[in-house]
Amino acid sequence: MALSKPVLLGDSIMKRLYKRYANSFDDLSEVLCESGQGIEDLISLVKTNRANLKGKRVIVMIATNNILRNDTRNRICESLRLLSRRLRRLNCEVVWCEILPIPRLEWQATTLSKIREVNAYIRSFEPSGIKIVFYTELLVAKGKP
Repeated sequence: MALSKPVLLGDSIMKRLYKRYANSFDDLSEVLCESGQGIEDLISLVKTNRANLKGKRVIVMIATNNILRNDTRNRICESLRLLSRRLRRLNCEVVWCEILPIPRLEWQATTLSKIREVNAYIRSFEPSGIKIVFYTELLVAKGKP
C-alpha cells in the first residue's frame, strides 16, 4: 500500500523552506506551518487535525520559536517527546528535521549551544521513521564560530 501525500508540520522557517524548495518535496496533502508556532501549538494543531493526519507521513521541523522564547532544553525536549508520542499514536510515519540556526541569532554561543542540544535529542529518537538531518555543524566547519 502506497503512503498518502505527506503533511508538513512546523513554523515559518519550515514554511519558507517549502516555498523555496517546493520542487524538491513530494506533493503535499497539507502544510500546517505557522509563523510563531511553538511545539505546544503544534501539539494542539495535531490534536485538532488528528483525523486528517492518521496514518500519513509527516515531516516535522519545530522548536525555533521555543528557543527564541528562551524555553529550557528540558522543556523543549519534553514537548518534542509528547509531540512524537501523539504522532505515533496516529500511526504517522514521522520524518524529523533538525532545527536550523536562527538567522538573527545563529552565532550567539548560548543559542547555538541550545540548538545543538535539541538537535542531539531529535537524533536520539528511536527509529520509528525516517530522519532528515540538516547539519548546523557544517556551517561551523566553514569558519563560523
